[in-house]
Amino acid sequence: MKTLNIRTIVDGGLNIYFNDHIAIFDNFEQVRCHEVSSVLVEGFLFSLVTRGVAQLSVDENTYQLKEGDVLICHPRIIFEKSMMSMDFNATMLFLSPNYIAHISQMVRMEWSHAMFSRALQVLPADEMTQERCRGYFGLLQNNLQSPETSNKELRLRLLLASMVYELIDLYRAQD
Repeated sequence: MKTLNIRTIVDGGLNIYFNDHIAIFDNFEQVRCHEVSSVLVEGFLFSLVTRGVAQLSVDENTYQLKEGDVLICHPRIIFEKSMMSMDFNATMLFLSPNYIAHISQMVRMEWSHAMFSRALQVLPADEMTQERCRGYFGLLQNNLQSPETSNKELRLRLLLASMVYELIDLYRAQD
């Protein structure tokens, strides 16, 4: 079983943007080369499917992902028997659990218990929500690449907090 955490993502040779707590990647051509039967996720994973379809199995449940879906995944789950179409692509954001705890304390976020009570969720997003998610991912990538400044970490945290509020709104719209 392969473990997915910041170190394995960085060491995996993927084209990513990262720091000690955040990793973003959006090129599944590189992922298709690595054949892995199961993956233990050791962090929070947020993803927007940008093309194609995929299927994930978690705890004997099968999840279908299609273009426009948002995936929210908690730490300590195991993906098994995953498949993706040849044209599948997604932007994936990986956050360490300690970083999520730190962000929630810093901005006093009111996490939606219902949204984060299940280990894995797939939420369909409308075009406007998809566009905002792409914008957040783009700003996060840009900030991760930018030179160190006294406010860089604060910018990253606030962008992530804004994105989480976006996801909470998306979750609540599904009810």
